[in-house]
Amino acid sequence: MKKLNKFFENFIFAAIILVVIQTFLDDYSRFAGWPVSLRNILLISGFVFDFIFTVEFIVRSLYGLKNREFRKYFWYNRGWVDFLSSIPLLLLNSGPSLYILLTGNVYSLAEGVGVLNVLKVIKAIRVTRILRLIRVIKIFGKIHNTDSKMAQHHTAVITTTAVFSIIFTLIMFSFINSEALNKADEKAEMYRLHLKSAVDLTENNYISHEDAARIIFKNDNSVVFLKYKQTDIIILDKKYFQKYYDYEDFRVIKMNDYEMYVSLKDINADIALHHIQNFAIIMILVLAFSFLYTRHFAQTVSDVAHILNLGLRKKDYMLQIKINKNYEDHEIFKLAKFYNDAYLPAKMKKNSAEKTAAAKNLSMKDLFNFNKK
Repeated sequence: MKKLNKFFENFIFAAIILVVIQTFLDDYSRFAGWPVSLRNILLISGFVFDFIFTVEFIVRSLYGLKNREFRKYFWYNRGWVDFLSSIPLLLLNSGPSLYILLTGNVYSLAEGVGVLNVLKVIKAIRVTRILRLIRVIKIFGKIHNTDSKMAQHHTAVITTTAVFSIIFTLIMFSFINSEALNKADEKAEMYRLHLKSAVDLTENNYISHEDAARIIFKNDNSVVFLKYKQTDIIILDKKYFQKYYDYEDFRVIKMNDYEMYVSLKDINADIALHHIQNFAIIMILVLAFSFLYTRHFAQTVSDVAHILNLGLRKKDYMLQIKINKNYEDHEIFKLAKFYNDAYLPAKMKKNSAEKTAAAKNLSMKDLFNFNKK
């Protein structure tokens, strides 16, 4: 049973490390413009990780219920972190994304007005993907920079509080102001107006629709495909388009027999860069708490408490506590000063008196018995 538990813990630890890497690569793939096939692999792997962590939460919850320790697991052993980084992501993020990938034609999805509204809802809900960042806590929760249980606990509490506060704020702002959706809508509306200008130019200047469109959209890198009726005006290589564009990378605009595909890759890259920055902030924050704050807490609190504990409980333990002059007005060091100046001298005096009394109580009979031994 112990071997099974150890295997389970090591497996989850490896999965946590891999999913943090996957989270970074998922955003970086959009920033760097990776091929759709690689992004789909990251999407599928994200679903697999979400499923693994969902199973982990369920197993730990059932074990806690069986042993009547679910409340302890959920609230005190950060089971709520396991929950937030598993089930919501599976149901609201990777699950719907995988469903669309496996069942829908991603190019036709981007064209349909009704389906487009559904995609907007899915994208709005998928701000929960920010919860993936909370898994960073799980990594450093398993790395113990000190043997002190107190230091580990307090570092975990302050790290979890700080990271969750950042993530909660990001989620709230994402719901209030969906940057990706707003920018995409603004860009689509701008190109819709440009397309209307082409229509107006044709009607007022008696030039062909094709020539009007070429005048307005010539050398515009955001227009990847444009045609009027059956005539191609601007067209990107079909193989290149299928390799590097999925339904999130373009928006379809139709007007007066014009059909235009507008690239959203620049917007998606900016959003991805923003997510990478959030990822870096949280990683640096967790690293700082895990290694700098833990060390500081151990030196100024838990190490002092450890010596006090041994000194009060063990008769022959006489180690003094080193007082940090920078923090000597802190309560813990005031107690340490009393321990050094009053308690230890009294303890040493008492031990010395007990040894003297024991020596006086020795008799000749004790010496003879000692020699016989």
